[in-house]
Amino acid sequence: MSDWDGTHSTINAALNGLDQEQPDSNYFGNLKQAVQNGSVPQSRLDDMVHRILRAMFADGIFDHPATIQPIDATGNAAIAQEVEEQGAVLLKNSGQLPLSSSVSSIAVIGSHADVGVLSGGGSAQVNPVGGPALNEGNPCPPCWSRVIWDPSSPLAAIQSAAPSASVQFNDGTNASSAAALAGSSSVAVVFVSQWESEALNLPSLNFTDVIHATPINQDALVSAVAAANPHDRCPRERRSPGYALAGECQRGARSLVSGTARR
Repeated sequence: MSDWDGTHSTINAALNGLDQEQPDSNYFGNLKQAVQNGSVPQSRLDDMVHRILRAMFADGIFDHPATIQPIDATGNAAIAQEVEEQGAVLLKNSGQLPLSSSVSSIAVIGSHADVGVLSGGGSAQVNPVGGPALNEGNPCPPCWSRVIWDPSSPLAAIQSAAPSASVQFNDGTNASSAAALAGSSSVAVVFVSQWESEALNLPSLNFTDVIHATPINQDALVSAVAAANPHDRCPRERRSPGYALAGECQRGARSLVSGTARR
């Protein structure tokens, strides 16, 4: 079986061992004609069918057909949360974490932390139960993978963990506005994110915004907040493969937490 859109011929592919084209039939749609005109022997077609059916019988697809069962969404969510928690890494801490219970005000900044957390793009992306908190469309490239945010609000979690503190949110699209909120708060927590997907090459190892028509300069955002508040934390969300970290988040933040990809 080919990778998605990995087929580039009909006759050559069939004669050199390919049994199935995925996800469409751009080339193997002509396979019948190739067999009929003798370009691909009937014996090769028979072999293709034999190999496919043999695997299906070996896996019990015909003898033990699958039945639709209820999905244990609650149990699966608990496992996903444990994986996320175990995968989070404290990369840097200059005495800022954990937060003191005496903190009176917290600024939460950036990356839609008021509504959810970023989901990695690509064919492994899983839509959350109930739908995404936010859908930011299909950036080009890769043009087909959606940018969605899972409904798990860091802002709400921080408010729950610090009920006596005043917790305010700034979307981070304006570094000066974010810095003003940070400067008037006891603590600033800046969420930076890097959306990634298959079929997409990142332009740099910084947290480069590849989602918006007017990119958000997250390095400048962290730098401005760090200058305005000496007690800043910088959780990073990097979704899909990719683990390098550079820029102001590493240089300027007093505490730095890295999250695992949420798929």
